[in-house]
Amino acid sequence: AMASCKKLPLTKLPAYLLGQYLGAGIGAALVLGIYSGQHAMALASYPGLSVNLMAQVVDQMTATFLLVLGIAAVVDQDLNPGSLLVGLIVVGVSLALGPNAGAAMNPAVDFMPRAVSALATFSLEPFYKGFYFWWVPLVVPHF
Repeated sequence: AMASCKKLPLTKLPAYLLGQYLGAGIGAALVLGIYSGQHAMALASYPGLSVNLMAQVVDQMTATFLLVLGIAAVVDQDLNPGSLLVGLIVVGVSLALGPNAGAAMNPAVDFMPRAVSALATFSLEPFYKGFYFWWVPLVVPHF
């Protein structure tokens, strides 16, 4: 979204995405290590109240839109403290939309923990649990 609005140069987009995905993977591995691998399946989001595929897609689009809109408002208006406000936006969107389909909002934050949990459990269950929901939070926010 930031690249399409010319707030992030296209030349920096690959490094930005790589940083997002690597950071999420390292974070998931650290959380998994802290909890001794007992709750590997809890690292990713899974559908909750929303069982309809179209409702899940709309949920992920809405969550991502609200997150990007909130971040843009904080940055454009130079609001302080910015990090606290963005954190509150994440909490608000998660509380509002989380019960539906997990409100992943950021593809890296859902996909990488799912991949780490698949590696930790030697199973593809994180990818097929929830009726193969994994592709929704990975693909939808990129559009």
